[in-house]
Amino acid sequence: MQVGKAAHSMSKHDYLTRNGKYQFISNGVEREDLIFQESNNIPSWAEDAKDFWNESDLNDTNIKSRPFREIKLALPNELTEQENIELMKQYCNTHFANHPYTLVIHSKAATLSPSETNIHAHIMFSEREIDRNRKEPSREEYFKRSSIKKDGTFSGGYKKNRIWVQKETLLSLRKEWEEIINQAYKDKNINKEISSDTIKKQYEKAIESGQLEKAELLKRPAQERIDVSTIYKNKDKIVTFKKYVDNGYYDEAKLILELESDPALKEKLAVMKYTAILKDIQHRKQQEQSLPKEIKVRISKLDIIKEINTKQQELLHQIKTLEVEYNKFKHVSYTKESMLDSIINTRTKGEYRKKLNKIHAIKEKQSLAFKQYQEYKAAGMTKEANVKFEKSAMLTRELQTHTQVVNKIREPYLQDKYQELAKSLAKEYESKQVQRYNHLQQLRKEYEVYNKMKYRIIKSKPVTSNKQSSGPNARPIAVGESKHTMVINKSASIANRLNKFSRLLSKLSPSNGKDILSSNMRFMDDTKKKPRERKNNGIEI
Repeated sequence: MQVGKAAHSMSKHDYLTRNGKYQFISNGVEREDLIFQESNNIPSWAEDAKDFWNESDLNDTNIKSRPFREIKLALPNELTEQENIELMKQYCNTHFANHPYTLVIHSKAATLSPSETNIHAHIMFSEREIDRNRKEPSREEYFKRSSIKKDGTFSGGYKKNRIWVQKETLLSLRKEWEEIINQAYKDKNINKEISSDTIKKQYEKAIESGQLEKAELLKRPAQERIDVSTIYKNKDKIVTFKKYVDNGYYDEAKLILELESDPALKEKLAVMKYTAILKDIQHRKQQEQSLPKEIKVRISKLDIIKEINTKQQELLHQIKTLEVEYNKFKHVSYTKESMLDSIINTRTKGEYRKKLNKIHAIKEKQSLAFKQYQEYKAAGMTKEANVKFEKSAMLTRELQTHTQVVNKIREPYLQDKYQELAKSLAKEYESKQVQRYNHLQQLRKEYEVYNKMKYRIIKSKPVTSNKQSSGPNARPIAVGESKHTMVINKSASIANRLNKFSRLLSKLSPSNGKDILSSNMRFMDDTKKKPRERKNNGIEI
């Protein structure tokens, strides 16, 4: 809730209702985010709400006066626009039945998350409470101080209700809004809940009630309010940070976090990172809980191989993605100096890098000019040699000037705190690259293990026993560490199975006209293969 400034009532009304100069945004495009507006309890002497708020500007001119108040409410995305409109009508009829007010609802794409809708409401109202026991004040009297004459008659306008000055009123409004939204969720069978309590209070309640998972989500710093101009100014930076966090590049995200000077924005980025990590952990826990304790399914060879191929495809995708990421930073020098340059470049919004590139370009030109000077001199072309010498000297002076500028930019960052930060970042980045390499090697080994599995499955012969070779009592074949089991059908020949398998591989994982098995056989070490063991009528791989 905000207090309106004197002489700003009509301009605020025009802004909310998208009238006049506020009908268009800065680039000349018409605003289309207004989906509903309504004004109630406007005095009869006013032509419309705009006339009423204009009269307020003309009369309520004291700089300490409170011509209006504005309440902003975030509306639930889970409800339709019409449902949100009805919700706001109900809210205003409850709390502003005796106050002149203008209700406006806007809906637009969220600034930092264009895929999400930012639907919200503004309630602009006067603190003057309508007294039904007296005659409505005229235009001339309405905005004057309210008083009672000796004869008991009223003079001036309606009296301002002091309840709106109290902080408890705002807290009460928030609590009631929480109850309204939660009831709307309940009516629509939406398993969600909001709270008007502070993060700290919600955490304490969750601990008291034994909701440990909920408490873990609430164990984070409260988000400070960020100025709108800060959001727009740093929009690209926040989007980049969010992209890094969503893709798990926490080192890159940390660099943005460390170098951000605005404390409120830095707090927001920290909360975003913490929330993303918790969300990922929760998702993994849900996946683990959804799996049964034991999965034992009797399937054929081809089904097992098909499953292995699917896992190999996933591994190939992970390997390719990781290789791109690894090669991207393969030739990067993770030194304290290079990290310090990155810090300076970030702090100077790219100007430092431009200066360095300029110096590099001048060096190349100077080197070329000096080389040409030597060539001309050796060839006896004195005039041309003098021209190139002058050019080389001029570029040398220009190089010295730019170098002095760069050194001046670097000077404030040669303090110990920046040196320590650069050293720490260099160490972390280098460690991250080593982890990428080790992970890549691990994935490649895992891929080769699957190749060996397939090879052994294909080479295994069908069971020749009388009774247990097929049917529900057949002995299963354990594949590696998989919990799956399979039954080899006695009636199907190895030749048919291999033909089907080849056709399947050609569809699932073609590789230059050859299937994955044949194209990766060279990676196998036959000397290390374990011999097949026969037990009764089954074959264990």
